[in-house]
Amino acid sequence: MTPTCKDGLMLIDGELTAGEGGARGQWIDSHDPATLAPVGRVPAATAGDVDLAVQAAARAQIAWKSLSEIGRAHV
Repeated sequence: MTPTCKDGLMLIDGELTAGEGGARGQWIDSHDPATLAPVGRVPAATAGDVDLAVQAAARAQIAWKSLSEIGRAHV
């Protein structure tokens, strides 16, 4: 079976997005390490994309640390 080439997205703050880099047409090719065949592309994250992801992670940490171990296991 030959895998199809797909575009991937970044998950930032619960949303799938191509980010600023993808919107500008900046993508990075992803290859199968065994065959070097192309398997897809991912958006090139910009500094702004990284800042948004870090801010979202900081907000999520507040809720995450308040969950019990059992609550975290259900996530």
